Amino acid sequence: MRRKRKRRRRKKRKRRRYRRRRWRRKRRRKIRKKRKRRRRRMSRKKRRRRRRKRRRNLITEEKEKEEEVEEEKREEEEEVEEKKEEEEEEEKKEEEEEEDYNTRISRRRRRRRRRWRRRRRKRKRKKRKRKKRKRKRRRRRRRRKMRRRKRRKRRRRKRKKRKRRRRRRRRKKRKRKRRRRRRRIQLIGVMVRARESCEGSFFPKFIQTKWKILRFLNFGFFFQSY
Repeated sequence: MRRKRKRRRRKKRKRRRYRRRRWRRKRRRKIRKKRKRRRRRMSRKKRRRRRRKRRRNLITEEKEKEEEVEEEKREEEEEVEEKKEEEEEEEKKEEEEEEDYNTRISRRRRRRRRRWRRRRRKRKRKKRKRKKRKRKRRRRRRRRKMRRRKRRKRRRRKRKKRKRRRRRRRRKKRKRKRRRRRRRIQLIGVMVRARESCEGSFFPKFIQTKWKILRFLNFGFFFQSY
């Protein structure tokens, strides 16, 4: 009979353990699923934002590249035109040297035109250089802004994590305090019962219980209550 009882008890204990384990596993699975869903939601939002940003950045970069290519083409064309004009001018010089005095007036006019053209080209080059500098500045500003935003996001995440940890610690502390108070109240009740049961006798049981309880309690709290 005893063996049967022992077996039954063991079986019951095993079942309880198994039930607890199953319950814990289910709970953990649910918590993991919730976390995964949250991560997925957050990741989808982030992906959309990142795609939009990438598209915008790509469009701006493509436009800038196209403008740079066009400017380089213009510069090359202007250089070719300058060379052609110089060659034509040299040919004209040779022809003008062969011509009479009357042609000198026209030479002066041509010189003026050349000077004017050179000045114009210089102005255009300066303008292009300014545009390039402006583009570089804009790119640098954009990159700085993106870096600042990333830093701010990281700081916000860290602050949130710290807040959560603090809240968890505070909750744990409150729980511990409540448990300690309950324990104290329960132990005081035990001591009162022991005293009532041992009244009239020489307090042997009460003294034993008292010293057991004093291990868990503060001495000051104990002596205030008694």
